Amino acid sequence: MVVMCGDDVARWWFSGLVWGKFQNVASRAARLKSEVPSRRAPKYPCSTQFKARSRPGPGHELPCNTSKPYHSHDTCFPADHEANQDWTLSQIFGKYIKGTCPLTNPTVPPVCLQVPNSRSVYIPAGVLEKKNIDRVSRCFEISPDTNFEMVLPSPSNDDQVVTDALVKPETLLYAERSFTGHGQPGLESETNSMVNNGTILRHSVSKETLQRRITEEVTNGADGMFRWAALQLQALRDHKSDAAVRERIGRLPPKLEDLYQESLRKLENYPAEADREYARQTLGWLLCACRKLKSDEFLTAVSLAVPSDGHLAKEQVLGLCQNFVIFDHALDTFRFAHLSVREFLEKQPEYASSLANAWAAESCLLILIGRANDYQSNHLTSEWKDPAIQNDILTSYASIYWAPHCQAAASQRSRSQLKAFISHFMSSSITQGSPP
Repeated sequence: MVVMCGDDVARWWFSGLVWGKFQNVASRAARLKSEVPSRRAPKYPCSTQFKARSRPGPGHELPCNTSKPYHSHDTCFPADHEANQDWTLSQIFGKYIKGTCPLTNPTVPPVCLQVPNSRSVYIPAGVLEKKNIDRVSRCFEISPDTNFEMVLPSPSNDDQVVTDALVKPETLLYAERSFTGHGQPGLESETNSMVNNGTILRHSVSKETLQRRITEEVTNGADGMFRWAALQLQALRDHKSDAAVRERIGRLPPKLEDLYQESLRKLENYPAEADREYARQTLGWLLCACRKLKSDEFLTAVSLAVPSDGHLAKEQVLGLCQNFVIFDHALDTFRFAHLSVREFLEKQPEYASSLANAWAAESCLLILIGRANDYQSNHLTSEWKDPAIQNDILTSYASIYWAPHCQAAASQRSRSQLKAFISHFMSSSITQGSPP
């Protein structure tokens, strides 16, 4: 099940207050199988009243798929529909949605659900349901004064099971819970874990006192935003002495964007140009890739950022990109740690769409030119010794998407490297021998 709030699936908003991320209900809705009932979906009668808990239920009560490699105390992938699980918004978030999301675009439905049209979904009276033509999603129009609850019931035994009803595309789910209720114990647990494994306060002489202060200060400053709190904890890893830790928690950056700026400055100030370029193009590829790239494709694309005979490893990419990028083991792909990372980077001039697409276009053309067996092509790509140029890992992507990337590069097509690649690739000598 994928619940989306608006066209930027970033946060849930309730009564004007953002519920910060404590437990990711799912990091990715990946090919969910649905058991589809044969009857029409009933709706709750007008008299039905939805009761909300006063706070979110504890994490151990959520029906999670514990076989996922990233399953932990604060990460939950919903159990497969084959397990006949039922879901409600108030079960997951502790309360219903009050009114609508504060969207700037009134034409965007405030809540959408990705399940097959034949699946039963219960909604309160007064909510308008619109099933989309793709037959695997529906959206809901909610009036500002409506208490919106949604129930995905457990299928009955005689319901037809459809094994090929897959939810596509694989949509990121940013469903977030508050620090209130079960959130603060979660933060305390995370802080305790970082202290115990030596990530922070490794040699502290005031470990217990500082640990309590860190939890208190970060919780108070988070205002319900777990992403902000998580970055604050991670930033403490750079501080070695107790005095430095006290100084840091005494001047916590108040905004999430301030923390992202701090991380971006670290990235841009790496001593080696190669590391800076690898990090830039990692973020650039995530911003502009025309489709999801498997890990081997992504590592090949980023490795071509620097002329060398080396190939980046997954751990190197993650280490270079600060807190911006994570690896999704279930889908074998890299992605932004949070949608707010994309939103932040898209505002930065050094990560403009035209520039990111220019980097991608250069890598695509490098792959295609490198596979052409002629003197000029070999000379143009002679600096790149990476064997990835000669294998087929990225060839399919490059063959299909080099042109869209070149077009989106716009004025950046005048960059010397990209200009040379385009000129050579479009010449008769290369097109006659280029791969299909």
